[in-house]
Amino acid sequence: VLAMPYAQIEPESLVPDLAGPFERQLLLKYADLHLPVVLVDAPPDTPKLSSLSVDNPGAMNETYSRLSALGHRRIAFLRRISHTRKDVDADSKERFAEFVQAGNRSALPGVQIAALNVCKDEGSSSPAFRALFSALAGYSSVVCADGGLAGLCLEAARARGWTVPRDLSVVAIQSHLAQNEI
Repeated sequence: VLAMPYAQIEPESLVPDLAGPFERQLLLKYADLHLPVVLVDAPPDTPKLSSLSVDNPGAMNETYSRLSALGHRRIAFLRRISHTRKDVDADSKERFAEFVQAGNRSALPGVQIAALNVCKDEGSSSPAFRALFSALAGYSSVVCADGGLAGLCLEAARARGWTVPRDLSVVAIQSHLAQNEI
């Protein structure tokens, strides 16, 4: 992990191994170093950077396949909003896009997938969780883009008297670095 300010980097002396979150402008500066820069545990949003991260496409295909085999057709996808990037977290964004593509490829009738966004500071009473548990929503399962969101989802379900997995199936997609969030 690079622990020095960008201005102090001596390009010939290191190969940065970045673990963030980082603002896009900073990542673009690292990409311009003309060194092999590796972003760890997050998909890059600039083509100049390499990354080492979870196999999001494979994980989302497997998740969709298992949920659809269990008969789930109304599926919510909880995504995290990054305050640093002022956008949907890069992993959340990639995971949701891959999940929707898996649903589209399956061509199963009646499948509905909805994205619900949760800000970092929001807890289990956030608007996303109110939408998830509203009487009109009718979701049978929720895919959480990380373990922390899955923990909040379980908390919100318990607060409403729901039982997991009887009333709602909850899936957490998380990296090794986030394994202790639940």
